[in-house]
Amino acid sequence: MTDIKKPNVFISKIEDLLSKNLNLPDYQRPYKWETRHVRQLLNDLLNHFKQNQLTQNQLTQNQRYRIGTVVLHQNKEKKEKNDIVDGQQRLTTLTLLLKILDNKLDLKLLNQEYPHTISQKNLRQNYQFIKDFLKENTDIKQDQDKFKKYILSTCEMVCVELDNLDEAFQFFDSQNARGKALETYDLLKAYHLRAMQGKPAASIYQCVSAWEEAALADKDAPNLHKIINQMLFRLRVWQMGQSGEHFTSDELSVFKGVSETASYPYIQAALASQALAKFTSANPFWFREQFTQPSFQAKQTIIDGEWFFQYIEHYRKIYNQLFNKETGLLCKITQVNGVDLDKNLIDFLDNHHGAYRTGDRYLRSLFECLVLAYFDKFGKEKLNAFVNKAFIWIYRIRIESGRVTFATIDNEVTARNSLFTHLEYSHTPENVMQFSNLAIKNIKFENVDKKIQQIFNIPNKEEAK
Repeated sequence: MTDIKKPNVFISKIEDLLSKNLNLPDYQRPYKWETRHVRQLLNDLLNHFKQNQLTQNQLTQNQRYRIGTVVLHQNKEKKEKNDIVDGQQRLTTLTLLLKILDNKLDLKLLNQEYPHTISQKNLRQNYQFIKDFLKENTDIKQDQDKFKKYILSTCEMVCVELDNLDEAFQFFDSQNARGKALETYDLLKAYHLRAMQGKPAASIYQCVSAWEEAALADKDAPNLHKIINQMLFRLRVWQMGQSGEHFTSDELSVFKGVSETASYPYIQAALASQALAKFTSANPFWFREQFTQPSFQAKQTIIDGEWFFQYIEHYRKIYNQLFNKETGLLCKITQVNGVDLDKNLIDFLDNHHGAYRTGDRYLRSLFECLVLAYFDKFGKEKLNAFVNKAFIWIYRIRIESGRVTFATIDNEVTARNSLFTHLEYSHTPENVMQFSNLAIKNIKFENVDKKIQQIFNIPNKEEAK
């Protein structure tokens, strides 16, 4: 059993905390606090400061002011540096405040690079906001020096130091109640950025910028949670016969692969495709468009580094091409097995009777995974026919099962006679279309059309006449 070092937990004055050699690791998200977040922190600090000023320069323990928790990872690769896992937003804001209060303070955190444009915008905006706030709320000549000393020596944070990065993230996830916890895929970002050491800064920045844009996308867009947790992770582990319900730090190896310097014969085709794409993209007028993009398959071996970031971006585009609510290819489909949906398929799946149910959300995820897997392999050829077949095969699970759990989904998709397995072994669209719902699975109803109408509450137009 691995000997795991217990976390070092202590109370730290802001002065002591900011004197540490703090580092912003690659996996950190941008500095996203806006003026409303800064205003709340400043109001809290200033109110407590005014209520607790003493005539003498002595403070009792109960007059100290605790302003949150910071989680640090003692990075063995970067000697004497403490990576900030949680607390970046608050620490950065406090540093800006102290810099305005005393320009001569040695604030090491300000020596860090904040490369993302979101960070740079918020740093400039919040710096000016803090200056204006102080002018409006304090006496410039007298109170600012006292306020600075108050923040440095009276304000405190709970500091948690860990030397294991996975444990640091797990602690952050369990403790973080106010902000959005870092996701498991942020560990992947750190891993693959390390594989890009020595690459041009422009390439690294492009990868980070695209990643952050995807992380911040709203729930209806192909964000990282959708593409990694709910699509690619499930496709990759189902291929291995494993459960795809939750992507946790225990499954990081699913998206870790081999170095681009490896000489294994089985990855040479992927490496050659990547090299060709780089060459042709520099000379786009010489080659067909299909040769100017790297070639990907959702379940192929990952090549560490830049290739991984391009892989994620590729499937974000594929998802949008298929499932965009306005322009997706599935928007052109308005019938399933001859049943008129009265709307396009995307709109129908979003709003049908029962779409809110947990089991139906699982079925929807399976449906999207299967359609993406087919499109990944065969493109648009016979896509509508496959969508029809996948819909019937998947949603008959709702008809047969009173309750659909994710274990139900796992069992169905990894079975030897599943549509997913059949798709895996098919070499042409015609092979896929040979799959027979009724022959492979003993569906317990005779009229599929009527059952579809009943379960989704679709009006029968013939009976209504």
